[in-house]
Amino acid sequence: MRERFQQLPDPEPERVALAQANGRVLTEDILAPENVPAFPNSQMDGYALTAHAAVSTSRIFTVGADIAAGASLKNFVPEDGIAYPIMTGAEVPAGLSAVVPEEKCEPQGEKDGSFAAFQSEVYIPTTQPGQFVRQPGEDIKVGEILARAGEKISAVLVGALAAQGIKEVTVQGARRVLVVTGGDEVAANDTPAPSHIRDANGPMLIQLLAEDSAISKHLHIQDDPQKLIHHLDQAIHEFSPHLIISSGGISHGKFEVIKNAIHLLMENPTELTVQKLWFGHVSQQPGGPQGIMELAHRGSSENILWLAFPGNPVSTLISYRMFLRPHLNTSWYYTGTHLGKLQTAEPLEGLAGKTQYRRATITRASSESNATAEWLIEPDPQTGSHLLHRAAQANALVEIEPNKHYTNGDILRWYPLSTIETM
Repeated sequence: MRERFQQLPDPEPERVALAQANGRVLTEDILAPENVPAFPNSQMDGYALTAHAAVSTSRIFTVGADIAAGASLKNFVPEDGIAYPIMTGAEVPAGLSAVVPEEKCEPQGEKDGSFAAFQSEVYIPTTQPGQFVRQPGEDIKVGEILARAGEKISAVLVGALAAQGIKEVTVQGARRVLVVTGGDEVAANDTPAPSHIRDANGPMLIQLLAEDSAISKHLHIQDDPQKLIHHLDQAIHEFSPHLIISSGGISHGKFEVIKNAIHLLMENPTELTVQKLWFGHVSQQPGGPQGIMELAHRGSSENILWLAFPGNPVSTLISYRMFLRPHLNTSWYYTGTHLGKLQTAEPLEGLAGKTQYRRATITRASSESNATAEWLIEPDPQTGSHLLHRAAQANALVEIEPNKHYTNGDILRWYPLSTIETM
């Protein structure tokens, strides 16, 4: 599958508004158009002094006019014997050199809040020129690289770009993914008939894809292979997906609509033809039944990869997490190796010949002896692949290797399902 994903053409880069760029991947370097800070400003609420006043022997000053953040400083002429109340973020005028925090100072008379009142006196300890003054370009200078091509945009980077006045960025085009879910037993609306269920897999897959910066279209289907082929052809024509993922319809029942439709297409090609096909089992639980195929469509120059996941909700989730997400989201968080210490009162037994992925809660603890952090793994004692609510309470999957015996304190590999605090 890794090789097939590497062969998929990259979507065309696109310009997006900065407000919609979080999680997207840059395709070009971004250089700083401005210094940040753009002007010298105060790091503290305090008193601004000239360089001479900062180190002079006389430490009693007359209180001058306030310097507020955003205030205009035209025609400002500082004096050595004056201390100017200045607020955090306010521009430090030319001629002033240092800021002393107000809590370090002692008003000698009337007060205005925590500051000494205008034209009263205040004692200010000595300081050094430049103290608590942020200099232009201290964070980043004009022409320096703000962000590099290939970098994933984070919320913090959005803030850094906004501080530079950047409104749009060029990012990798989003993958278009057609999501196919349903069946005769799955209601197409919010009011299931008797013996029917609501669709959980479709909404879940759409949100998982959104987390991985993909654009999706949902196709709800029944157990009619002819109708599936018709609607699939129509959706491919309208949406031009790079990828199709489906949930259910690939096991051994009589009404496995995905399998039946594919076999029908192989016998009677339409606008769609099957180029490659594999249905089978992988040695894991849950999520053993799997399918992978390639479709050719007369309106598309590239074959379309189709991943067919099993239909139980947790099986769908685990299939997406283990097989698809590492290709859509290549951050170390989802592709790296994570190890943790098992927390269990009862031993765990690996299955015969199968890797088991169990829902788990991952927390971080520190050793009292050396404050070294370690991950702690608490597996869900229930393993049913239909228990989606329990999966919603978990933040990771823990890997139970075949034929192995585990006890409390053993080291296991785990895979994050979501962002884990303090990661």
